[in-house]
Amino acid sequence: MTTGAEFRKLCNTMDEVTRLLADLVSIPSVNPCGREVSGDEYLETRVADYVEGYLREIGVDVERQQVHPGRDNVVGRVVGRDPSRHVLLEAHMDTMPGDNMEFDAFSPFVKDGRLYGRGSCDTKGSLAAMLCAVKQVTEGGNPLCSITVLAAVDEEYQFTGVMHFVRNEDLTRPGGITEAVVGEPTAREIIIAHKGCVRWILRTQGTAAHSSNPSNGVNAIYRMSRVVQALDQFNREELPVRYAPHSLLGGATLSVGTIAGGQVVNVVPDHCEIQVDRRLLPGEDPEAAMEEVAHYLLCRPEIEFDLEHVTPFVRDVAMETSPCSAIVRRFERACEKVYGEATVNGVPFGTDASKIAAKGIPAVVFGPGDIRLAHTSHEYVPLDEVRAAVEILVRAISE
Repeated sequence: MTTGAEFRKLCNTMDEVTRLLADLVSIPSVNPCGREVSGDEYLETRVADYVEGYLREIGVDVERQQVHPGRDNVVGRVVGRDPSRHVLLEAHMDTMPGDNMEFDAFSPFVKDGRLYGRGSCDTKGSLAAMLCAVKQVTEGGNPLCSITVLAAVDEEYQFTGVMHFVRNEDLTRPGGITEAVVGEPTAREIIIAHKGCVRWILRTQGTAAHSSNPSNGVNAIYRMSRVVQALDQFNREELPVRYAPHSLLGGATLSVGTIAGGQVVNVVPDHCEIQVDRRLLPGEDPEAAMEEVAHYLLCRPEIEFDLEHVTPFVRDVAMETSPCSAIVRRFERACEKVYGEATVNGVPFGTDASKIAAKGIPAVVFGPGDIRLAHTSHEYVPLDEVRAAVEILVRAISE
């Protein structure tokens, strides 16, 4: 195993995409996910600086889009020869924290053909492959099609980076974006569908009292326990009946992810709240899905108290692209050339692609690595998949 300064020295003898990926992983860009935190490891600023510098070095016009203070999207633009085709290459720069990792999260190292480090799989491997692909297709002059590269902020929490881009980009103008590739670890598969999501806070109220006489109060946690049981039943028994499984995505689901309540152990709690995660199938409306849950709980006889459903903090529609679309066919041919086969599939998790596809732009999700390694204590990406992703992107763009 090679680490630290020895690895950086070793990178000088490695191929460009490996060096680029190592640089990206070594620059922390942790998403605070709504928390009030500070430190050099948080926010995407330094990675954005690096991506901007790389694009400028290879001759790409670049602009920064401020999404939040200190958090800029980086947008590179290349004008192609065919005005009727314009591809967007998008990958996010933010990562989850590296606190749980088995090694220094931001000191990348190579072992057994894998590059380890936080963000290597999710999704700096995809970002590195896209940047190298752009360099290759522009080295001989203007490429066949126009290219926009978007390195986005805040995918891991609220998708605000890509949403800022689609709100401010005139996607329907002549010469505007006609197809999109979103980088995520897809285990060599071409992803044409994924679930959406609506997340919100649900609250119960009670009456505080001394715990020595709990009957003098109303326990908000006990009330919430009935709500949680009802939501579990809704997920297991109601959703499978109300929504037929999607051929690529399976069924709609609901999960309670967090619970918090009370003040101290010797006081009957007067408040409790949970966070609800409802995964959506193509065609579902996030607000309607939340209202459906609220109505279900309202009709439960054991829930005879008021509930507060707070406005959702995440609304994300599902994504579905026709398998017959031109971008899917190009990726199939490219994967067949590189891997000898092409697999089209769907995934249950969400990506930035749904916000782009919602504007009528056919999109695929594709990138090196396996989503099962994302956020783990031993995150890595196989370097042969990163190199293959570069070739596949170049083929798909240049066709």
